[in-house]
Order: sequence, then structure tokens, then C-alpha cells
Amino acid sequence: IELTVVVGEVRDCILEAGRAADLLVLGPRGANPLRNLFIGSTADRLLRASRCPVLVVQHTPIGPYGSVVLPLD
Repeated sequence: IELTVVVGEVRDCILEAGRAADLLVLGPRGANPLRNLFIGSTADRLLRASRCPVLVVQHTPIGPYGSVVLPLD
């Protein structure tokens, strides 16, 4: 694990870091849950703009993930 602190627009900073990542893991909501009831605006924008896969987790995992489902259109 590598810790990096950056200053700037959250979406842009995460997208920049995600260029070198194999997978982005995000929580569904940020600090303002009333802004969007199902998925936060930052997570929503990252899902649309990211070039790598994004996993949005709803709850803290009980154990390690065994597999990831990949829906295809």
C-alpha cells in the first residue's frame, strides 16, 4: 500500500492516480448523503470517466473478495 496526499479537485485527483491503477475501489457516498440517495456524485462521475475498472462497495467487506462479477452489454 502506498499513501499519497494531493490537493485539488477530488474527481481529477482520483482519475490521475487511477491512470496507473488496475482497479479503483470507492465507497458509494461522500460526506453529503442527502445530495444523492443511491450513489454519490463523485463516485458517479468517476464511474463515467475512469479508464480502469471501478468497484463501488456498499459496506465494509467481512472477508476478502473471492470474485468480481463483470456484466457485459
